Amino acid sequence: MLSFLLHAKKISLLFLILSILAVVQSGCWDRVEIEDLGIVLGTGLDKGEDNQIRLIVQLAVPTEMGGGPQQVGRGKKPTFTVIGTGETVYDALVDVQRQFSDRIFFGHNRVLIIDEELAKEGIAEYIDFFVQHPQPRLRALVIVSKNAEEALKTETSKDLSSSQALEEIVQLLKSGIRVTLKDVFQMLRQEGESVVLPWVQASDNEGEQENVQVKGAAIFDGDQLIGTIDFELKKGLLWLRDEMDLQSISVNPEEADGYITFHLIRSKTNLLPSIEGGNWKITVEIEQENEIVENQTTLDTSTEKVQRELEKDLNKTVEQQIRKTLEKVQKEMKTDAFGFAEAFERKYPKRFAQEKDHWDEIYPEVEVEINVTSRIRRIGMTTNQVGKLPKEVKEE
Repeated sequence: MLSFLLHAKKISLLFLILSILAVVQSGCWDRVEIEDLGIVLGTGLDKGEDNQIRLIVQLAVPTEMGGGPQQVGRGKKPTFTVIGTGETVYDALVDVQRQFSDRIFFGHNRVLIIDEELAKEGIAEYIDFFVQHPQPRLRALVIVSKNAEEALKTETSKDLSSSQALEEIVQLLKSGIRVTLKDVFQMLRQEGESVVLPWVQASDNEGEQENVQVKGAAIFDGDQLIGTIDFELKKGLLWLRDEMDLQSISVNPEEADGYITFHLIRSKTNLLPSIEGGNWKITVEIEQENEIVENQTTLDTSTEKVQRELEKDLNKTVEQQIRKTLEKVQKEMKTDAFGFAEAFERKYPKRFAQEKDHWDEIYPEVEVEINVTSRIRRIGMTTNQVGKLPKEVKEE
């Protein structure tokens, strides 16, 4: 009897395996061939009429993509755009699908560009669609632009779609904040953390090498855009957020005419909070290493004395840039784009829990002390400006 039951179980198991294999071999019933897909490379969102949402979808033309230099100048574009409108993002997507015979596929979406005017009203509900929908990539970059449609449609000097060019620019300029859909989702969920996104614009100059350019950073209060800062102020922001990389710093030594330009090799920022009575304070400790890449002066940078003076100049320059950013973002915008709240909460969890409802009042008054320590690690192939005679080179 026992052997019969075991034999029956083996037969049942074999039948189950064969059934699964049959289903797998038959393929997926709802599979769509790639030639029947409308592959999305980039998306944009802006305001339509009657408070509707406009969804700008940039779709690939497979026969024109990835063909290399031989395709340049043929007059055919590698992408085209379709615009849909609706009460929600999904409604707008349905409107896009009505205009396009192939099934829209978001699996290769590279960027989401949000129009400034729409961002001022809040972005949380729109981000929700791209996070909830199973197709869009959470690694897609999120960007703010003065005109989302224009930025997405802008042609580039290369044989690339504008969405590919935008992704390349943001990734190349690591000092130009790189934020993904996943990052934005986490920022919006984190109490006290402000969203900071890259701010781009389509160039008005037809002679520009790249027609879509990173101009600075877009600063949010909660999920609402409250303002933008230019490229120079963004440097201070990145130092405070410990995101500075691939940056140049130019100093104008008091004892010489001209500038000396440094390439930032590495940088590390630590935020050290303290609370004494009712005084909230952040000490910003920055350590950085630099190399000289250009010398317009007659200073001999091979001497230790000159290097020490230049390090002081670097310290002063970095502090000045950070102070300018603090004045704009902390004092004027009054938004915590630097992670001060997180630093205080981490060190003083009980005190912060008691005061967090008043953080909007505390934050603008937080005292900020800045200590920068710069080191010159490399001085370049030459120690003074090319073409200067030896007698013109100074040590001090």
